[in-house]
Amino acid sequence: MRGSEALPGLSDDALQGVTMYRFYVTKVERCHACNGEGWIVHPAWQAAWEQIEPKRLASMKPDELWRWFRGQGYDEIPPEETPCSDCGGIGEVCTEVPLEEALRLLNSTKT
Repeated sequence: MRGSEALPGLSDDALQGVTMYRFYVTKVERCHACNGEGWIVHPAWQAAWEQIEPKRLASMKPDELWRWFRGQGYDEIPPEETPCSDCGGIGEVCTEVPLEEALRLLNSTKT
């Protein structure tokens, strides 16, 4: 937004040398990737559940499970859950939003 748009009645020339400020607020939303949980199923485990019949997977011995993950390129069995990379494991995503946008959003939720 140009200065003259922010302050109607003043020309851009009149605003030369005037310090203009932009204000931002932090918008905090629940992370959509992990549904606010902060963790997701490790991709290797997701693949295991998709590729191995559930009863067989549940009854696999540790060495058999290790061999399956080794075949997927892992040196060890990964944890079943891993911190969400979208939110860093906190379950919320923070973004800076221009104040004007935040006010529009707040005003649209009032009606």
